[in-house]
This record gives sequence, structure tokens and C-alpha cells, in this order.
Amino acid sequence: MHLVKAALLDDNKEQLQKNRQLLDQLGVVEVVLACSSSEAFLKEVRSAQPEVLFLDLNLGDSYMTGMEVAYELRLPVLFVSSNTAQYIKEIEKLKRDFDLCVDHLTKPFSDAEFFKTTARFLREVHFFKKEQHVYLDFGPSKRNRISLNDIVYLSSDKANGAESNNKQVHFSNRKTESLIDFSIQKWKTRAC
Repeated sequence: MHLVKAALLDDNKEQLQKNRQLLDQLGVVEVVLACSSSEAFLKEVRSAQPEVLFLDLNLGDSYMTGMEVAYELRLPVLFVSSNTAQYIKEIEKLKRDFDLCVDHLTKPFSDAEFFKTTARFLREVHFFKKEQHVYLDFGPSKRNRISLNDIVYLSSDKANGAESNNKQVHFSNRKTESLIDFSIQKWKTRAC
């Protein structure tokens, strides 16, 4: 089972620790970073490579707010804050303009509320996770957008001999197609 990598930011160290403990209890999240300062958080977050963020909105330091951090990183975010109401318009904009999964939980909250909100948020993140695609040319059909999840495996085009650069792409949801003059270099440059 894949654990979702999460980064936590809350200026209240007790709340930060509580959020971390609740996520550990949930059993589907790996906390890769937990900070009480937005400046320290931003220095470490890129190397931690989180998939989701749990952010307080108003932070004690004057470096950045949780909303500014969310705009900077543009990752799915669950805001855990007592000041959620004043940020509703910005939360809607973040969700709409950057096509992100965004939710909020207003402090104070019960453990049950945290678990339910987090579970729903993670289901939404999983559901809307962007698929990776490649664009492949199959004979006369050019620039076919193919989900990497639909490709089962590649094989040599045995009908044209082992020395051929031609490959066959085997799919989970359609018939096998032949790539003409296929190369890994072309594959890499066409991936999006």
C-alpha cells in the first residue's frame, strides 16, 4: 500500500504534534516534514517531496501565511486553522484557478472530525490525481495521447525482425499498436 507523503505546517507546536499523531493513527499518511515556521518549511519542503500539505493559515511568524505557502507550492492542501472563514474566497480561488484538491477543517475539532475530513480529502486527491501521458505515433495516426496507466508492456516487433527499431505497445484497454522507428530518447522527449 502506498502511503501518501504529507508535509505539516502549524505555528502551534502542540497542534503540530497532535496533527502528526492523528495522521500516524490514520495509517495511510507518511509525514515527511513537520515545521512550526513557514521559512523553515519552505527551505525543507522541496527535498521532502510531499504529495499533500496540511497547513495552518495564520502563522506566528511574519514570513508567509499558510495561504501564501499553498500558492507557492501548488499542491493539494488541507487547511487546518481557526481562521478558515476569512480565507474562504482565497480557498475557492486556489481550488478553481490552480485545479487543486483543497479542503479545510476549522479548529477546534475532534479527532473524529479530523479523521473524517482527512479521509475524504485523501480520497479526493487520489480520485483527481493527474495521470501521466505520452504522445505516440502509430503509423498514419499521429500524436495519440496515451495514459501511462494503460500501457502494459513494450515488445519487439517480431514480424519485422529483432534488428528493427519497431516496437509493439500492449495496452490494458485496446488492441496492440506498433510504434515505427521507436527510440527511448523520443519517448522521453514526448512525455508530458
